[in-house]
Amino acid sequence: MKRFNRCVVLLLFAVVSFSGVLSAEEPYKIFHKYMGDLKGWEAETPSGMNMDMGGMKMLVASRTYSQSDKELAASVMIGGATMMAMKMGEMSIEADGVSMKTQKIDGFQVIINYDSEERGGVVVVNLCKNEANSAIFMCACDGVKKGEILDLAKKFDWKAMAKSAKEHL
Repeated sequence: MKRFNRCVVLLLFAVVSFSGVLSAEEPYKIFHKYMGDLKGWEAETPSGMNMDMGGMKMLVASRTYSQSDKELAASVMIGGATMMAMKMGEMSIEADGVSMKTQKIDGFQVIINYDSEERGGVVVVNLCKNEANSAIFMCACDGVKKGEILDLAKKFDWKAMAKSAKEHL
C-alpha cells in the first residue's frame, strides 16, 4: 500500500514538474469541504493542485488523516488521466492475501483493492465522466482491516463530490 501511495505521489510530482504550467486559480479548494474532519482521526491541512498544460487539464484535491498506526489519504482527481482508473469491467480477484473487485455501491462504480500482508488498500469511486475526462474519489488506507476500508471511504459524501465534479469536467 505504501508503494501505491508513493507511486501516486511520484506520478503527480512528475506531471507537475514536467508541465511547467499551473493554473493561477485554485478550483481544487472547492473539494476540500468534502474532506472534513473524521471523528477520532487527526487531519492534516488539505492540499491540491490545478494543472493546465496545452489543453490537458487536471485537478487534484487531497487530505491525509492518521489515527494511532492507521493512515488514510482521501483525494478527488479530475482529468483525462483518471479515465484509465475506471476502465475495468466487473471483476473479482483474490490471490495470496490480495483482493480486488469492482461493484456498484449507491449508484457508483467502485473498485476495492486490499492487501492483507500490508494491511492496506484503496477504494476508487467513479464520480462522473464525459467523453474526454472523468472524476474519481480515491481513499487509500494503511493499517486497517479489510472490512474497514470501505466503511472509511463511505464517510465521505460521494454524491456531493460528484455534483461538484460535473461542473469541472
